[in-house]
Amino acid sequence: MADTTSEERRQAKVAASMGSISRAGAADTTAEYDRLVSQAVELVNTPALDFLSAKERKLFLEKNLKKAESQCRRAIELDPARPAAYYALGCAQNASADGMAAAASFVKAMEFAREEFSTEWANAAMHAFATLMANASAPRPAWWADAQLLVYSERALTALPEATLTLLWRAQVLSGLPLALPPLATQRSAEQLRTAATHYTAVAKLLISKEEKRAASCLAALAELGVVAGAFVSAIDLVGIAAEGGPEEAVAAGLIVPVPH
Repeated sequence: MADTTSEERRQAKVAASMGSISRAGAADTTAEYDRLVSQAVELVNTPALDFLSAKERKLFLEKNLKKAESQCRRAIELDPARPAAYYALGCAQNASADGMAAAASFVKAMEFAREEFSTEWANAAMHAFATLMANASAPRPAWWADAQLLVYSERALTALPEATLTLLWRAQVLSGLPLALPPLATQRSAEQLRTAATHYTAVAKLLISKEEKRAASCLAALAELGVVAGAFVSAIDLVGIAAEGGPEEAVAAGLIVPVPH
């Protein structure tokens, strides 16, 4: 009886020791994951020195982005169910002009965000939407449908109300103007179009490029007038007309026609 008890105690000690080793190993893995992601983010955000030539700057940035991607992939191998490495990988790929790969990485980051509609999720989601919009040939996720985009864009804007990308996302989905969007499931109301116009105006104030500011302002005016894609002309035509003579003049001349709602 005494021998059995002694053996049970020995096994319990061994089990406790293994548990401590396992916990220590998990902590080490988490620390290494965080270190790799942190380094990757730093590499993506490190600008080339001003005194370098154009060629040297290009090589410097390419080297940093390649190393950042490598760090992210090592982190994903350590823990493939955490979103941070996918997000950092998307940033590196986007900076390398690989928009299709970046879109896939940002979508992955969305999927693995701990809480859907959290700030972490919204940050990944707004970049996923932006890269998908910019890369028409990138595979579309299951949520790439009008009804779901209305929900996601609203939740992302709630989480990040002052981010340029979330404001633009919400404005685009509400107005339905960009051709890259899926077909509208419901006709937009006057209130939705006015809200889109408000968001486009806010985006225009946040943008630096004069061309981008003018484009956003034109879209705001078009949404305010109730003009949406499919109103006899495409979204590209609408922006072009607005840039040429202004949306009010185009409507007055009958070049574009507001959709009744």
